[in-house]
Amino acid sequence: MIPYDKLGHYFVGQIIALCLIPFFSMYFVMCVVLLSGLTKEIYDTFNNGGVEWQDLLFTVAGAATLYLVRCI
Repeated sequence: MIPYDKLGHYFVGQIIALCLIPFFSMYFVMCVVLLSGLTKEIYDTFNNGGVEWQDLLFTVAGAATLYLVRCI
């Protein structure tokens, strides 16, 4: 079972991508999602005491899912 925290990151990645896809290329969208995930992990480093790379992976996976669906 996937923890709720990881699902939250997955869906936030999708929401960011959904908002940007109509206006920008998918390459740009994926870069924005990656940077937002990295920013969140940097924030966690200073406030919650640690980085969870799986959170970043799930954030990018949300956008990547939309990318794959769009290619089909």
